[in-house]
Amino acid sequence: MESTPHHKPRSGKKAALKKASAKAERKLRSLGLEHVPSENAPKKEKKAVSGPLAMQRKIRASAEKEMLRAQLAPPDRSGGNEAPRVVVVMGPKGVGKSTIIRCLVKHYTKKKVGEIIGPITVVSGSKKRLSFLEVGGELPAMIDAAKIADLVLLVIDASFGFEMETFEFLNICSVHGMPRVIGVLTHLDKIRQGKKMKKMKKDMKSRFANEITQGAKLFCFSGLKLGGEYLKREVLNLARFISVTKFKTLTWRNEHAYLLVDRLEDKTEEKGDHNATKTVAFFGYLHGTYLRFPRDVKFKMHLPGVGDVTVSKVEQLPDPCPLPNREEGASGRKRKLLDKERSIHAPMGEVSGISYDQDAIYINLPNHTVRFTGNVPPETEGEWMIRDLQQIKSTMDEKLQNGKLEILRQSLFKDNSSSTEFKDYVSDIDSQEEKSIEGDDIVGSTDDVNSSDFDLQQSKDVQNTNVIEKWKATENNLKVDKSRKLLMKWIYDKNLAPSEVCLKDPHCFMSSAGDLEEEDCSRFVSSVDWEEITSHSSDLRRQFSNSQTGEEDADSSADEVIEDVDDSETEFASDDGTDEEREDEGSSQETEDEASSEDDEDGSSVDSQEERMKKKTLKKMEFDAAYDADALDKEGSSNEDISFDQAWKLKLAEREAKKKQKLSALDEESRRMMEGFPPGSYLRLQVEDVPEEFMRYFNPFSPLILGAMKIGEEQLCHVRARMKRHRWRKGLLKCNDPLIFSVGWRRFQSIPVYSTEDPNGRNRYLKYTPEHLHCDATFFGPRVSLGTGVICFQRLDGPNTSHFRVAATGYISEVNGDFRIMKKLKLVGEPLKVFKNSAFIRGMFHSDLEVSKYLGAKVRTVSGIRGAIKKALKSPPGAFRATFEDKILMSDIVFLRAWVKVTLETYCVDVQDRLSPPSAEIRHLMKTLRELRVMQQVSIPRKEDSEYRTIDERPEKRYFRPLRIPPSLQASLPFSSKPKEIPPKEKQRRSKIEKEMSAVVDPKEEKEQKLFHMLNTIRNERSKKREKANKAHLEAKQRELEKQAEQRQQRIDERRKRRYVLRGTASKRRKTSD
Repeated sequence: MESTPHHKPRSGKKAALKKASAKAERKLRSLGLEHVPSENAPKKEKKAVSGPLAMQRKIRASAEKEMLRAQLAPPDRSGGNEAPRVVVVMGPKGVGKSTIIRCLVKHYTKKKVGEIIGPITVVSGSKKRLSFLEVGGELPAMIDAAKIADLVLLVIDASFGFEMETFEFLNICSVHGMPRVIGVLTHLDKIRQGKKMKKMKKDMKSRFANEITQGAKLFCFSGLKLGGEYLKREVLNLARFISVTKFKTLTWRNEHAYLLVDRLEDKTEEKGDHNATKTVAFFGYLHGTYLRFPRDVKFKMHLPGVGDVTVSKVEQLPDPCPLPNREEGASGRKRKLLDKERSIHAPMGEVSGISYDQDAIYINLPNHTVRFTGNVPPETEGEWMIRDLQQIKSTMDEKLQNGKLEILRQSLFKDNSSSTEFKDYVSDIDSQEEKSIEGDDIVGSTDDVNSSDFDLQQSKDVQNTNVIEKWKATENNLKVDKSRKLLMKWIYDKNLAPSEVCLKDPHCFMSSAGDLEEEDCSRFVSSVDWEEITSHSSDLRRQFSNSQTGEEDADSSADEVIEDVDDSETEFASDDGTDEEREDEGSSQETEDEASSEDDEDGSSVDSQEERMKKKTLKKMEFDAAYDADALDKEGSSNEDISFDQAWKLKLAEREAKKKQKLSALDEESRRMMEGFPPGSYLRLQVEDVPEEFMRYFNPFSPLILGAMKIGEEQLCHVRARMKRHRWRKGLLKCNDPLIFSVGWRRFQSIPVYSTEDPNGRNRYLKYTPEHLHCDATFFGPRVSLGTGVICFQRLDGPNTSHFRVAATGYISEVNGDFRIMKKLKLVGEPLKVFKNSAFIRGMFHSDLEVSKYLGAKVRTVSGIRGAIKKALKSPPGAFRATFEDKILMSDIVFLRAWVKVTLETYCVDVQDRLSPPSAEIRHLMKTLRELRVMQQVSIPRKEDSEYRTIDERPEKRYFRPLRIPPSLQASLPFSSKPKEIPPKEKQRRSKIEKEMSAVVDPKEEKEQKLFHMLNTIRNERSKKREKANKAHLEAKQRELEKQAEQRQQRIDERRKRRYVLRGTASKRRKTSD
C-alpha cells in the first residue's frame, strides 16, 4: 500500500520543482497565455464544487472592499472657477510674505504693488482668478484665513527653521478643512556653505512631509535681486504650480456662502451721538455656495470678531476684476493674456501709485516723472470747449437719474381705462430695479431684433421692408419681451395680488380684441382662472423659498425644487405647452414654423416672429437634453455590470442635467429668485447696527469675512464634542475653566465639562483631560452640523508668546441631546460601635434625612467587607446602623460610593476681538481661576484634611490571630486542605516560660557590656584605617609596577631597534664585499 506524507514538502528537489512550475505558470498568466501541463504531471480530480464556503467568503470580502472604495463625491456648489480662489500667504514676521505677493502680482499683472493691505484679486488665466491674502502670527487672523483658504503658501525662513506659528496654523487648517499647502523656503542666501544648505533642504522637506503629507511640494527661493524681488524663473515655477493645483471641495464651504470683504464704507447718517451704532456697506466677492435670502426681509449673517449682524440690503455690482471675455471660435485659443486683460483689484492697497478711499481716489505721482506747465490762458475755441468740459460738476449717470426720458412708454403700457393704474404700477416697483430691468430689456430686445433680422434676411421680401415696418416690429418685440421678463417678477412679488397684476398689464394673461384680430382666429384663447393662478404662485413661492426664511427645511436643495415643478407651472414661462406636447407634435411644429415664416415674409404678423424664436429655443433645449440622455445611455450600455456607486453617479449626472435645462429656460431675475446670487458675484451688503468700535479699531491687515448661516444655526444649545488635548500644550485642561472655541464661522467662549463613557454607557465626570487620550467635552454654544471641526484656545495671545497656543482639537459628535454626566462620590465614615455582624457608623452624613435617602445603599470597608445601610440612629445626628458579612474592626474605614448628576453651565459669549485695539485685552471674556489668583495675588487655599500627614491612629503592622481549625473538622478535610505540621527551628525551641521571662541586667554586667562595646568600636575603627592604608599602598605599588614595566618595555624596544640596525648594516657590507 502506497503511503503519502501528511504535509507538503517545503524543501528538497520536489519542492523546488513545484515552485519552478508555479512561477512559470504565474508568468504565463501575466502575459495572457495558457499554461499546458506536461503529460507526466499528476492529474487532479475534477469536482463540481471546490470549497464553496471559502469561495463565498472571498466573494463577500471582495464586495465589501469594493463598497469601501466607493466614494460619492459631494456636489460642487462653488460655481467652478467663477469665484476667485483665495491664496493665503502665511508666515511669521520677517520671512518675506509681502515680497512673494508683490512678485506674484507683478508676474500676473505687470504692475507694482505698494503695501499689502486687504485682499488683492488678479486675473491669472482666461478662466481663473486669484485673491492673495497676507496673514501674520495673530490668532484671529489665522483662524479666519484657515476657514476661507483654497491654497496656503507657507513661507519659512530657511536660516531659522520652522517656527511655532507655522505649526499652529497647520493645526487650525486641519480642523477647519485642510486646503492645499505649498511650502516656500526663503533667506537661503544667508546660508553660505553648500553642504549645510543641502542638509538643511533635506531636513526641511522631510519635516514638511511629515507634518502635511508625503509628496508635499516645497519651493526654494535662492535670494533677492538688487531691486528687492525674487528671481523671475523661481516666481514663474511657483505660479505654474499654483495654476495646475486642483482645489478640494470642503464640506463647510460647500454648504455656506461667505463674502470676503475687500472694501467697506460707513453709510451712517451724521448725528450728534458718536457712540451710536453704524450702518456699514461691505463690498467683496461671494464665495462658497449660492447666497439665498428672503426678499425684502432682513436676515442675519455672522461677522467674526463682532457677532451676528443684520443685513438690510444686498446688491450685485459690476465685476471690478472681470475674466477675459473671449468669443469661442473667434481667434482660437490663446496661451497668454493680453495686457488689457491683466486686471487687478486691490481697493485697500496701493497699485501703481493709485489708492482708494471712502471719499475719493488718490493718484500718487513722483515729481521726477511729471512735468507741470504754467497757467496759460486758452487761445483757441477748442481749448475753451475742453476747459468747459473739465468743469462739469455732475456726471452723465446723475443727469440721467435726475432727468425724465420715456422710451416707448405709451406703446408699452398703453391702457384705455385710466392713467392711475399706470402710476400705481410705477410706484410699486423700485426705481433702481426698474432701471436695471429696462436696461436689460433694451439690450435683450436689440439682440432679439438682430437675431430676427438675421432670419428675415433669408427672404428677399424682408430685405426690402421700409423703416416704418421695422420700427413697428421692434416696438412689438419690446412689448412681448417686456411682458415675458416681468412675468416671473409679478408671480414672486409678495406685494402684488393676481388681480393687481392683471390691472397693471391687461396683456399679461389674455389677449385684447386687437390682438385676436391680428393673430390667427382659428386658435382658441382661453380665459384665465385667477384662483388657479393664485394657487400656482403660492406653490411656487413655497417651493422656491430661501433656506433662511424658515419656511423650508435647510436640507432642501434647488434640485428637488425644480423637479417638482409641474407642467402647468412651466406654462407661465413659455406659451408653447409642455415638453410632452412638444415631443408629440413633432412635424406639426415644423409646418407651423414654415407658415409663420411665410407670414413674416408678408409682414402681416410680428408676434409670430417671437413665437418662432421661442420654438427654436425650446428645440435646442430638447436636443441638449436628448444628447445628454444618449450619452448616459451609451455609458450605461457599455458597462453592463455597472456598480452601485457608478449607478448613483449616473443618476446624479442626469439630475444635474435636468436642473440646468430647467434653470436655463428662466430669465436672470427669476433664476436669481430661486437660486440666489451665484458664487463669484461682486456684492454690496449693507449691514445695520454695527458697533461703533468696529470702525474705530478696524484693522485692514486682518481678513474680514461675512458668513451666511443655515436655519437653526443662530440658536444656542448644549453641544458635545470629541476632543483631545494637544500634545504640545503644557499642562492639563481643568474642568469648568473657560475656553475659546472656534466652530464654523464663530469664535466664542464657553465652559466645557469633560467626561468619558464607561463600558456600561454612563458618562463619568472628569476633573482633568486625560493624557494622550480623547474625551467628551460638553459646552453651551451655537447649533452646528455633526462632524464640524472644533479647535480650542485658552487665550487669543499675540505671536510673542513662549507657549503653544492651541489647547485642544476635536469634532462635534452630538447636538442638543439629553446630556447626563454623573460625578463619582466617596462618602467616608468610621465605626462608632462594633457588634458581631453589624456596627454603628458615624461621620458619613449630617442628618437623619440624608440617611433616609440612602437606606439600602451598599457600603464597604477598606479590608473588603461588604455591608448595607439599615436604619438611622437617634444620636449622634447622621449616624446609622449597618450590617456586614463579617465582623469589622474599630480601625476600619467605611466607604459609600455614590453618583450625582453634574449641572451644565449655560454660558456662551462671542469673542469680540474687532471691537478693541489690537494690543489691548479682549473685553467681556471670563478668566480662569488661576489668572484671577495671580491678578489678586491670592494663594491657593489649603485644607487640613487634604494635606498628607503621618498616620498615628493605626499601627504600622497589624497582627492577626492564627487560624485554629477544630480537630473534628481537620479529620473531615482532604489531605490538601489539612494544616501541615512544620518542625520548629533550633532558635525557636524555647519554652513558654523563657518567652515570657524578662532579661534583667546587673550593673556589673552593664559595665562589662559597655566596655566590650567600646573595645569593639576601637577595633573596628583601627581595621578600617588599616584597610584604607593597605589599599593606598597597593595602589601606589601598582603604579610603580606599571611604571617599571613601561621602562622595561622601552629598553627592550631600543635594544631591538639597535640590533636590527646592526644587522642591516652588516648585510649591506656583505653585499658590497661580494
